[in-house]
Amino acid sequence: MHDRLLAIGFDRGTGPAIGTSAATVNTLLLILVAATILIGVQGLGNLLVAAILVGPAATARLLTHRIAPMITVSITVALIAGIAGIYVSYYAKTAAGASIVGCLVLLYLAAAAWAAIPRRQPVATT
Repeated sequence: MHDRLLAIGFDRGTGPAIGTSAATVNTLLLILVAATILIGVQGLGNLLVAAILVGPAATARLLTHRIAPMITVSITVALIAGIAGIYVSYYAKTAAGASIVGCLVLLYLAAAAWAAIPRRQPVATT
């Protein structure tokens, strides 16, 4: 599914060439996003769902530049923030959703600080 989503995301015309319909992939993606939002809003609320959907992807985008690693980093960030947020919620006696989003914000700020550090480029020797 990843290959089809990536190909159709960049060029809708490649769908028939890889044996799938762009409309089918788009419909599946929209159904998955709608289900995520529907379930999340019931448990967290509107603003927290937006933060939980955007936070891991934004953090991963700061750390990587390719799609496959970005997906892996995004999942990892979401898992770390979820587990850390539940622990913070339990020990600080705060709302779980707010604690998870707080952890996401901290991870994003850490990634932004890491991305802002200038990197030395290797010197080419001839």
